[in-house]
Formats: sequence, structure tokens, C-alpha cells
Amino acid sequence: MQPGPQPDETRQEDQDRAQGEPFDLLRHLVGNAFWLLVPILLLNGLWADRLPAGYQPPRFDEAIPAYIALPEQLLRVITFTLPCFVPLSLHTRVQRLGMALFVIGTAVYASSWWLLIAQPSSALASSAVGFLAPAYTPALWLAGLVLLSERTVIPRLPYRRWVYGVIAGAFLLCHNLHAWLVYTRLPHGPAAPTHTLLSLAGAFW
Repeated sequence: MQPGPQPDETRQEDQDRAQGEPFDLLRHLVGNAFWLLVPILLLNGLWADRLPAGYQPPRFDEAIPAYIALPEQLLRVITFTLPCFVPLSLHTRVQRLGMALFVIGTAVYASSWWLLIAQPSSALASSAVGFLAPAYTPALWLAGLVLLSERTVIPRLPYRRWVYGVIAGAFLLCHNLHAWLVYTRLPHGPAAPTHTLLSLAGAFW
């Protein structure tokens, strides 16, 4: 039988573990998945005021039903906060695929903004496909984040990728409904009374 650890050895192990915790925290702060969202947030911060009038506040938020606006804001916070607790890792094939999808999705997302800023009067920018592109193209880079999010650093938290996928998908649904309502109010928007239909649906919510 091997002798158990001596008191001095146990004390030294405890000291080593205590000294290692700050470095573990620092490594996580430097290497968490939230940093991938920084280019997205910078894009929003630097280019938002250059988008067409329909995207400018308060017009973009005008007369949006609460049953769309409130879940959208709540889900947005969760969608952008959860990556703070996800270690950024490329150890698995799924994670590497997620990173590739995130990079491609970010480029597509930036291109959708460029279209509306550089050619706001073009046929494509005036169409639903072009005007709503900044609302639906995040599905690509969010899908990449879902694949990258294998686990969290929160102890004993039961976590599955599909949970984050459902949250992000629900956010995108609300966000796209929001953008669609804005599009229906534009002079070149569809003639269908979408806003009225959604308002009636909200009355029975």
C-alpha cells in the first residue's frame, strides 16, 4: 500500500491550486467565444447610422408589438451573453466547421450591410431580400457559434448545443418579424396588411 500524502505535500498542492485559479480565469477571459462577436458589435456600432432611414431609431422601433419587441430584447441579451461562458476551442471537427461557418457568415453579414449603405436605391436593396438581409444573414454566424459552443465553464450546468441553437433561433425569428414589419411600412413595401394581421394575432396572445 502506498503511503498517503503528507500534510506538507497536501498544503503545497492546495497552494499550487490556489495560485493556478487566477491564471485559469485569465485564460478564459482571453479565450472565450464572446471575442468572436466583437467584429459584429463593431460593425453595428460604426455603420448603424449609415443604414437607410427604415433602420434608424426611433423609426425602426416604432409601433412594434410588445409580444415581438420584448422577447426579441430578452433573447438578444441571452444570445450575446452566453458566449462569454463558452471556451473558444477548435479541438474537434465540429468546432472547426463552426469557426469556418462563423467567418463566412460574418463576411455575408457585412456584405448585406454594404449593399444597403452603398446602393440603398438599387432594386435589390429595395426588395425584401435585400432590405431584410441584415436580419436573416446572422443565421450563418450564429450557426457557427452553436457548433463552437461545446460546453460552458459554469460548474454543473447541463448544457447542449441545441439549447443555444433554440435560443438563437427564437431571437432571429423575433428580429426578422420586427424587420419585416418595418419593411411593410416603406413606400416600396408589400401591400399586404401584415402589421394588422400580426396585431390581431397579438390580441389573442
